[in-house]
Amino acid sequence: MTKDDIQLLYEYDRWANNRVLQAVSTLCAEEFTRDLGGSFRSVRDTLVHIVGCEWGWLTCWKEPSPSPTFVTDFWTRRDALFNPNAFPDLDAVQLKWAEVEREQVEFVNRVTNESLGRMLPVRTTQICLAHALPAYKSRPSGGSGRRPTCCLPKFEAAATLLLTISR
Repeated sequence: MTKDDIQLLYEYDRWANNRVLQAVSTLCAEEFTRDLGGSFRSVRDTLVHIVGCEWGWLTCWKEPSPSPTFVTDFWTRRDALFNPNAFPDLDAVQLKWAEVEREQVEFVNRVTNESLGRMLPVRTTQICLAHALPAYKSRPSGGSGRRPTCCLPKFEAAATLLLTISR
């Protein structure tokens, strides 16, 4: 993976996230927070989970040397920052999402082909940043390699949620 590959993945991710947020914007407040009985109770809870994951990965990638204290503090911070009840409506989710996306853009713009070789500790081993970024975002599809499939599950999840709500 090169810096250009990583930038392409993140551009696509932003595009896909915006598509999901646009689809969700058609929901009324009750539909947005309705308990759907899934692993994440509502559309809101699902979106908060997704943006929390985006923040979490970014936070880990930005940490030069994760320590046990960092990991403990990480989970406490994540739980505090991404409690679904702190996001009463889509505007609140979009505000947090925009903040995380700005940080992602800054991070990706600072990445160099050399820095992609940085090793990150993962449990009892280490992985290269160049492998961690696309593993999180998924790999580009075959053929031209220009259209990452990373966000197709987001479209499927959004479609399923919207169909469930409309029943």
